[in-house]
Amino acid sequence: MLLLGTRNIATQDVVTNGNVELGSIYRRYCKRINGTRTFDFTGEDVILQQNGIYHITVTAVASGSAAGVVALQLYENGFAVPGAFANETITTADTEFRTLVIDYYTLVDTTTVLGCNSTVAKELSLVNTGIEATYTNVIMNIDKVV
Repeated sequence: MLLLGTRNIATQDVVTNGNVELGSIYRRYCKRINGTRTFDFTGEDVILQQNGIYHITVTAVASGSAAGVVALQLYENGFAVPGAFANETITTADTEFRTLVIDYYTLVDTTTVLGCNSTVAKELSLVNTGIEATYTNVIMNIDKVV
């Protein structure tokens, strides 16, 4: 099994529709196939570069800067993934902490471009789609299942 784990334990204030920083890699087991890495990491994004099915698990602790709904959304290649989100209601600003969890599977497949097969990589990121929030302990684990 190939896997990647990222963790950001720093406190980060994220505006509505702002990206949540993933921090740094805390575990990695991957290999190159035909010279291509399985995963690439930028600090804000994880890029899945090999064909297969990937299991993505995200946990994050959040508090809101105001009363409202704190929401975390998984994005693929700049677009929101339907069903890959978590949200919690905050009634008191800056004092309530909620754990948000996203559990999702995605497929990285090939396509034919000008007669040549090519892998269509997926760039994964997390976006705060609810009220302005403070995130701590953001963990993203990705396992290549198949």
